[in-house]
Amino acid sequence: INAEYGGSAPFDYSNCLSELVMTSVEDEHRIPLEDLAKRLSTNLKNGLSNSEREKRLNKSGLNILPHIDAKEQEYWETALPNTTLVRIDGELSRVLNRNLVVGDVVTLIEGDIVGADIRILSCSNVTVDMSPLIGYEDSIKKRGIKCTNEDQLNSENMLLASSYIVSGVANGVVVSVGASTIMGRTLGSVESVKKTPPSKRVQLMIYELANQARIWVKNPDVLSRFNHLDFLITPTAGVVTFLSKMVVANIYFDGTVQKTSGSNTSSPTFQNLLRACLLVNASKTDSDRKTIITTNHYETALYNFVLKFKNVEEIREQHPLFLRVPYSRETNVQYSIHKDTVSNRWLLAVEGLPETVLEKCSHVMKNGEECVMGEEEMKECIKQMENLCKQGETVYAFAHQYLPDSLYPRNTSWESTQLKSLENLCFLGYLSMENPLKPDIERTLIRLQSNQTKIIFTGREHPLALKAILSSVGVVSEIVNQSHFVSPSTTAFHGVCFSGNLLPVALESQNLLENSPWAAESIIIGR
Repeated sequence: INAEYGGSAPFDYSNCLSELVMTSVEDEHRIPLEDLAKRLSTNLKNGLSNSEREKRLNKSGLNILPHIDAKEQEYWETALPNTTLVRIDGELSRVLNRNLVVGDVVTLIEGDIVGADIRILSCSNVTVDMSPLIGYEDSIKKRGIKCTNEDQLNSENMLLASSYIVSGVANGVVVSVGASTIMGRTLGSVESVKKTPPSKRVQLMIYELANQARIWVKNPDVLSRFNHLDFLITPTAGVVTFLSKMVVANIYFDGTVQKTSGSNTSSPTFQNLLRACLLVNASKTDSDRKTIITTNHYETALYNFVLKFKNVEEIREQHPLFLRVPYSRETNVQYSIHKDTVSNRWLLAVEGLPETVLEKCSHVMKNGEECVMGEEEMKECIKQMENLCKQGETVYAFAHQYLPDSLYPRNTSWESTQLKSLENLCFLGYLSMENPLKPDIERTLIRLQSNQTKIIFTGREHPLALKAILSSVGVVSEIVNQSHFVSPSTTAFHGVCFSGNLLPVALESQNLLENSPWAAESIIIGR
């Protein structure tokens, strides 16, 4: 981002960071959970009651950061994800971040902005981007339940306001809100630099904006009005497309692609595909039978699709869950292990990116029978996946396996046993979801490009799907460099560059994407 205001020389942002980052001395992350619950007067299992939350909100006021005027507050609430799952009277509900209170018991999922300082109670495969607090260098941190540092800023059992959940699921309790959070006190310290030249303060503000907008932009129309925005790095899903309106449009099984409205629902393969989709999905319907509690919008779309054909409670009762491993950017799959009460065997259900799942499959189901997957069947599966992606759809693959008794006896305790490998799976099929475009997004992107802004799009979708989506809004007009593949040691990575050699430069020279939140995603750079 250009920071050439007031004729000043280029600004050293690292000095700015050292002025802002503070060391916290609170002990909420160190004391036993029993003592913390007493101090916060909360129930760590069921959360606060609705009436108690109202009392605390009236007493403490809204959970907003200091020194932000009304217009800035409106921008952050429209541009960023601004709700959190909160357990109220034992039930999960979506609550605006500005209404969080100390003592709230919350669940945070991939893509969430952390709205307060939170002590982690339990978590699974959680990584968090802390760049708003500590800058870009080594900003992706793993989180856990243990206190690993006297300082909250550096302890693994803390999630801090303004950080971003890169992967995983975490349950926690709010210990600080608003001006009392580490970010709140950091922003408050900006007052101490008011005596510096105005140009430096403007540059400081731009630096902070760049830090936030790097991956969290939800309303690019706001940023399209900046004249000095050189780069915009943004996910495609939720910005160009409506995540909340995703629906399953096409299904692939038994060697054919079928529309959801005319699919052969009596096929044994289709029934197995639905079962795997349901079992691996963590979504569930709330007690009112109307609200779906889910980890992300992809899972919501898949869950809604299964609901059309299956009795969810009946299938899950027949296949009780013993282990669930959520999606991670390292594996590109998620899986769960269940006891099939009919056969009394362990059933493994797998969902993930098509290329990854196919690599782990040695068999394919045809009309309900598990057959060895030959080279021709593999090529056909890949071809059909690519055809769906070229329509701009997000494709998920599903597979299953009855685990061998010789390796996993029927009395296996999954609390102390780990799955040895994800191999020799049976491929069941694809569920392919439409990506509805947001209204006026084409006009917004044209405005950004007319300002000479280079837009870098990221996404979990296949590069062919991203290309189709962005072509439909006029972002991609020609392919300059068909593909640029790199393979970091941690994960397979696909990048597609549509504007010369900028992506290879970013990867090899500036190391822009290594260890970043989008390191396992497709990258498309608009012209």
